[in-house]
Amino acid sequence: MKYIILLVLLISISVSQNLETLLQQTFFEHPAVKAQSANVAGTKEKEKISGVLPNPMVSGGYFAEPVVTKNGPQTWRAGISQKIPFFGKLSTIRKIALKHTVKAEIRHEKVLLEIQRNVVTAYENLRFHKKEVEITNQNLELARHIETVIKSRYKTATAGHPDLIQIQLKIMTMEDRAQDLEEKKTVLLNELKYAVGTNENLVPIFNDLEYNLPAIEGISGNTSLQIHNQNLEISKLQYRLNRLASLPDFIAGVDYIRLEDIAESHPLMFKTGLTLPLWSGKNKAMKSSGEAGVREAKLKLRDIEYKLNTKLSRIKFQLTEKEREIKLYNSKLIPHANLGYDASEKAYLTNSIPFTEFIFAFQTLLDFELKSAQAVSEFQKIKAEYYELTGHYIINPEKGETK
Repeated sequence: MKYIILLVLLISISVSQNLETLLQQTFFEHPAVKAQSANVAGTKEKEKISGVLPNPMVSGGYFAEPVVTKNGPQTWRAGISQKIPFFGKLSTIRKIALKHTVKAEIRHEKVLLEIQRNVVTAYENLRFHKKEVEITNQNLELARHIETVIKSRYKTATAGHPDLIQIQLKIMTMEDRAQDLEEKKTVLLNELKYAVGTNENLVPIFNDLEYNLPAIEGISGNTSLQIHNQNLEISKLQYRLNRLASLPDFIAGVDYIRLEDIAESHPLMFKTGLTLPLWSGKNKAMKSSGEAGVREAKLKLRDIEYKLNTKLSRIKFQLTEKEREIKLYNSKLIPHANLGYDASEKAYLTNSIPFTEFIFAFQTLLDFELKSAQAVSEFQKIKAEYYELTGHYIINPEKGETK
């Protein structure tokens, strides 16, 4: 009974998950996504308080000796004043804050796409590992079969010791490789858990793959490019704000004057004023700084465009190359290697070829199968890199639907 309970507990803890399920979990639970969501929320709150009037200033004073007026001596006064920035300053500050909110939202998208790539990479590493284990075990069985063939020939004195020793060494090497792969699985699972952002046990399941090339699009959806576009807009707005700094701000306020021994109304003094941005050197420096910021943003935007277009060209080549490589292995090389192995086995049994040619055919088949699986894994990882570059999702990050 206790074993049944333990089995049920393990099943409840470890749930089999395909790539789409893992991505859905990641988009909602990954700490980096939650952190960026909090950043977006904080930026939106900052936007609400940007572009508002500065805090009013309260002032007060006490006369050491009362100032005598015809209405009586003045003993103290209190006032309040408000600074009103020149027209256009507050609206520009609001626009800058809005751009920062947009940047935060784009960074959120950037984090999602980076995490998607990380999950796909870890997931495909596990897929390749599983295939590598399968191929290694199949070929280990094949090597043991070859050992049996050699022993049968050895019993009839048609095979010498070197053939038997060589295949036994191959078997020992492959058994050691199989043990390494078994231990490596734990590391790869931990990397997947880190990519997903969870400490729960994961049991990934691997769906059938499609090797179709994605439609190669431009870089307009790239998040880094969009962030640089926002930086350029912010630089332009900051330049405008720097130019407005040379214009005066208004001050309006009122003072309440307290008269001693007067029970009737006390006088109010309404006052206005202007700030005096007289320091021409400071104003000129702010303008020059704004111009430099715009130039810098434009050059960085141009640089990132060149860089991303170059990367897109490289990814397009790599995807095309891997697709061709996969087709070559699956449709030609592996089938021919199988035929070559079968033919070499028959030839070796009839003593038509030496053992070295027989083992070469066996090794060729193993290499082709491993390289084919590796090409499939690399194709999927490059495609995930393409999705990150062009701003595409495998599933909708909000609804969890496959796109």
